[in-house]
Amino acid sequence: MSTNVQTYEQQELPPLRGFPDLTADDLTPLKAIHCRCTDCNGHHAAQVQKCDWDDQCSLWPYRTGRRPKDATPKLTPLRSIRRHCREECQACSDTPDPECALFVYHKGHNPRRKGNGGFRSTKQWKTGAAKKH
Repeated sequence: MSTNVQTYEQQELPPLRGFPDLTADDLTPLKAIHCRCTDCNGHHAAQVQKCDWDDQCSLWPYRTGRRPKDATPKLTPLRSIRRHCREECQACSDTPDPECALFVYHKGHNPRRKGNGGFRSTKQWKTGAAKKH
């Protein structure tokens, strides 16, 4: 007997909390961080700019949805999301929330890039043989 159980990657995602026209699948990692920061600040865009949690939140350097121009942060946007979800966000620690903007990136990788790279030559790509690590 086979069961037809879908993983969260295969399920249709619900709209984001506070953004009824968006799902987590519609966002890049930087835009997802911006949406999460907007949600954290009560959906006030001006408050996102004024946020002073720089020493407490791993998402802070990317809160505007752009990479910082003045300094290079210690973590990439995806690693910042992973750290935030694993260590700082108590809601995600046990069961991830599909209504959260960071949901699709909470494991620290971009599911849209799945399958990109991994092939050394066109021949391997055509035959489906990925490179071995």
